[in-house]
Amino acid sequence: MTGGWVSKYPDDVRKIAQAGHDLGNHSENHKNMSELSIEEMRREIMEVHEKVKALTGIEMKLFRPPYGGIRAGNTKACAQERS
Repeated sequence: MTGGWVSKYPDDVRKIAQAGHDLGNHSENHKNMSELSIEEMRREIMEVHEKVKALTGIEMKLFRPPYGGIRAGNTKACAQERS
């Protein structure tokens, strides 16, 4: 789920969650993660994460980077920042 989609269709987000589907994070603004700093990447992931959590109470555990773009170690570093 991207942040824009979550903002535009909050009722659908709730319905998807209530139906028992896994919710996956696809970033706030669909930016290429391989072009972002760790802090920018963290913001992109966490903004939409917090929107979905506020709507559903669910902590998303799945993440698919837009364009498949990711640099080795960035997701691990981002996850460690959150801990």
